Amino acid sequence: MTFERVITTQHGTTFKALDTGTPDAPGYLTIVFLHGLGVPSTAGIANRIAELAFSQGVRFIGVNRRGYSGSTPYSIEETRVFSEGSADERGDLYRGEGRHYAYMLDALIKDGSIGVGGVALIAWSAGNAYLTSTMDAINSIPGEVRERLSEMTKAFVFYEPPPEALALDRPQLYTPLTDESIAATDRFPALLAWFASYFKHDLASHDDTKLGTRPDSTRTPSDREESFYPVMTELVASAPGDSGIMSPDFAPFVLSARDSAFFSEATWKAWGEPKISYVSAGATVWMMVWAAWAMEDKVKAHSALPKVTFKVIEEGNHY
Repeated sequence: MTFERVITTQHGTTFKALDTGTPDAPGYLTIVFLHGLGVPSTAGIANRIAELAFSQGVRFIGVNRRGYSGSTPYSIEETRVFSEGSADERGDLYRGEGRHYAYMLDALIKDGSIGVGGVALIAWSAGNAYLTSTMDAINSIPGEVRERLSEMTKAFVFYEPPPEALALDRPQLYTPLTDESIAATDRFPALLAWFASYFKHDLASHDDTKLGTRPDSTRTPSDREESFYPVMTELVASAPGDSGIMSPDFAPFVLSARDSAFFSEATWKAWGEPKISYVSAGATVWMMVWAAWAMEDKVKAHSALPKVTFKVIEEGNHY
């Protein structure tokens, strides 16, 4: 039975989470899920994947990241650093975020939530900026914690990262936020509707000019099918954390963590040589498709370990 719980790290950081509990399967895998911007795991976005995972003998733990409902908020000092901190302060804050999530995994190992089958850490959308920081954190945490994480971590999955979560300088194609035909007060609601839509892209082309920027009118957007935004979002909680880390001020630190996660053999080996997958949706907003192309090109150009597998959910959208 799915229930809500609180995970507390050895440093006192707390995370509210949705947990399916122990499945009736020996050697089960545990999936730990980091949500996207403004969409906490316990508000409903993770319900379907939780049900599917449990039906397949997998334990699912969807975590509300810091700043979201029930999890440790950012302190006054951290909030200051997000808005006006020095480069050194911002770098320290971002790297500290990764350690918070590494210690969260360690807490789940120590309390038995992660069984002998180990854990896969999956991030969606903006959550991927925290996944790379978590992966990089293995290089700066104590030996006994590192040993537990190395033994029990089986996979990392990047799902639908936006370019900003990977410090990628994307092309300036259409978005509702820059559409002058839309009244300024209506642009953010239009952006939300746009993200929930489906699009047609020439996926094989890897050509910016063949990315669809206008919704596919033959498909019903997710927000119309599920009353998505009124029920499942906590947009105010995206500040200061997500809005700060996804901004240009944090890009140098996000870039460093990204390169550690994707291209550092030392980081990969410190985690115990886990599988690394990058999953994108084939009918999502254009910038997610572009980011997948960009990262696939970078990975192909980097012949050393670790190896990264790229997969596409052909008909899926961002939600």
